[in-house]
Amino acid sequence: MSSDQVHKEPLEVSYDSLLSAIQNGRWEMNNGPSLSTVFEKSASDHELSAKLFKLIDENTSKVFACISETGIDTRKDVSRVIVEGMKGQGKTYVHKFLNRLCKILSDISSLRLASVILPVYLSVSNAYELVLTQHLPIFLKKLNVSSEKENRELLRSIEATVLVLVVRCIQQKQVDARAEVSEYLELLFDDLHNDFKLANFLNFVRCLELLFPIEPSVVNAIYTKNDTKELVLKVISSVVEKGLGYQQNTIIAESLLHLISSSCTYEACRTFNIEHYLSLIKLGVHMESSSSALHLLSILCLVKLLNGTVLKKDDSRFEDVKIGDLAYRILHYFKNSNRDNYDESMEYCIESLAYITLNKQIQSTFRNDVDFITSLLDILKLDKAKIGHDKCSVILYAVLSTINNLSKIESPTTNKKPSRKYMNSQLLNSTNEDDEKYKEEIKDFNRDILFNYKLVSIASSYIDSMKPLQVNNSQHMLSAIISQLSFIQDKTIKQEIVKQGGLSFIMEYLGRFSTFDKSKRQHTRPLSSDPQLISNRTQGLRALARILISVNPALAFSKFDVISSVPFLVELLGRPLSEDSINTDNESNSYLDEEITVKDKFEALLAITNLASLENNKPLRRVITSQTFDDFLDHFIYDESIQPLQKASWELICNLISEPEMLAKFFNTDQKASISRMHLLVKMLNAQEEDLQIVIGSILANATSEYFAINQILLSSEEARSDLQDIIPRIMKEQSNNQDILLRVSFILHSLLFYAKDHDKAFFSSMRDILKEPLSTALKNGNIEVKNIIVEVIKLLKD
Repeated sequence: MSSDQVHKEPLEVSYDSLLSAIQNGRWEMNNGPSLSTVFEKSASDHELSAKLFKLIDENTSKVFACISETGIDTRKDVSRVIVEGMKGQGKTYVHKFLNRLCKILSDISSLRLASVILPVYLSVSNAYELVLTQHLPIFLKKLNVSSEKENRELLRSIEATVLVLVVRCIQQKQVDARAEVSEYLELLFDDLHNDFKLANFLNFVRCLELLFPIEPSVVNAIYTKNDTKELVLKVISSVVEKGLGYQQNTIIAESLLHLISSSCTYEACRTFNIEHYLSLIKLGVHMESSSSALHLLSILCLVKLLNGTVLKKDDSRFEDVKIGDLAYRILHYFKNSNRDNYDESMEYCIESLAYITLNKQIQSTFRNDVDFITSLLDILKLDKAKIGHDKCSVILYAVLSTINNLSKIESPTTNKKPSRKYMNSQLLNSTNEDDEKYKEEIKDFNRDILFNYKLVSIASSYIDSMKPLQVNNSQHMLSAIISQLSFIQDKTIKQEIVKQGGLSFIMEYLGRFSTFDKSKRQHTRPLSSDPQLISNRTQGLRALARILISVNPALAFSKFDVISSVPFLVELLGRPLSEDSINTDNESNSYLDEEITVKDKFEALLAITNLASLENNKPLRRVITSQTFDDFLDHFIYDESIQPLQKASWELICNLISEPEMLAKFFNTDQKASISRMHLLVKMLNAQEEDLQIVIGSILANATSEYFAINQILLSSEEARSDLQDIIPRIMKEQSNNQDILLRVSFILHSLLFYAKDHDKAFFSSMRDILKEPLSTALKNGNIEVKNIIVEVIKLLKD
């Protein structure tokens, strides 16, 4: 009978036959289907599912032992059977079952069996929302190291599940979870102090390494404690004395170096490592074998220390390990290694690239090495199976981090006061090359990776091919790279970014890491208050604005509606300034004060203005008006302290003035605020900056020529009427050399007189007397367009 037939036909399996197979340690039943087939079939067979659950419940140890020995991955099926079988039993029953699983875990040494039980524990505890922090010590005990490849793979699987369980416990029961973790590490250390056993020491080191990113405060305190330091130094002394020729010493050294590498994220730990553990790192760096994993791991640790710490020029501790020499070693290994084999050595090498390229002193070496850049980006074209699916996300992030470091023209800008740590890092990386020539080199590099290597296309495709949770950090990095590429003032750059899918990527990225307020204002905000997320996301907002300044919005959007970009651009305008927003959104908008700069606001306005040029997209224009005017434009147009913002705001208004919603903001006689804006608009026609006069002239020319009633509203206001009588003749006399201003003022004048001739005789008569000399000057100095409209004005006045 074929397996297909087995799946299609009902299974008739007795409990006794199932039990017999399990008790005899077999995964195949006599004259029947395999147990894996039975488990798979149970999804659609309630009776069979009940039998299986009874089997598991009464013979838990034997069932899992049988599963682990066969090597058949049925964990999902087993988890499903257990979850289904427990329905209606209550949490007390589930609690007891999880206790039973943990008892088995604590009694076994088999890595394979642990790799089967832990995912089932995770599935069941998730399904019934049970968080049992008292089980954390049992999980942590399973974190260890091995020199055997098969065991290393099993340990990776175990570690991944354990870390998920630890994070889940911390998220839901932080105090209890921290206490359990801390107590386990303290007790483990006490055992080592009283009776040193290598297995326990390696478990202690591995726990510290893996828990550093999750619980840095707890782990840091233990890591830098004097007793811990003394124990580690004792072990290091033995390793240094006996050398790395012994496999046991290699395992110890490698474990400690992994821990040191993990701790280097924190400034205090970097200083601590330099003071106490530098001898171990140097031992690995100076190994004869330049291709061993231990040698490259040592280099990785040293690069992290050198790049993250401010050292004195005459620091003798680093005389024999210069950053330039380390760069050469990393580059040499990367270019000459077999990239068909992505082993640990290559992982360490690529991670080292991500750190060493932070240093500006050696960036040019990497940027100018064409073979290196080609080989680095070729990684993103390889079959993921060749790299190893479990390594793809790490490799991708390291590659993009390296490119981001080499492509960085401007550092992320904020309004925050620089910290001493930030200023120190700037001092560390400052060189005499920080000038325009240096920036031009980076711009040339950026053009190259975009146009010749198609970086945005291959990187976004690689990210799309992976699971979303695997590529969070890589998405942040690609967004930062696109932001740097878009910094170049070259329209073709932005067009190429769009062509390669960069705009769609940025939109997807922002959508993924944002929350959406579905209220009237439709604000977008960061998904969390994490400072790094906010900073990364702001880079994405900047990239979006820069791209949309330069491209045709009617052609640029493929996956998304152009309207969906508006809330993100509006967010880049900063804290909303209307009274309603200030009263309701104060706390949620606090990050905007630190992150958003005047330049961001200016570029956002330019981008929105470009969107507003789509005259046929009425919904878009209404959304722009509703989301920008009350909270931003209404304040920017009055603020003369930042003239670029003021002018850009008027330009946006100019693009939207033909819309009834925008007209009402200036010409609604029932609202005092609207009348006030109209008076400002007329006065701004006399602005000192001629470019701004042109914008204001366009607004008034469009409004008065397209809407006859606007002329009446203007002339019915004594203040506006008086200003127009004063400003228009003056411009025609004194600025007749500026054809753009003269043309717009001539159109305004014609519209006003056309209305006044029949409806406002007083204004018409007064203007006839005032305009004799101005009209003559304009007629003399104006171009053909100006002369044509002036002739029409003269005809009106003569009739």
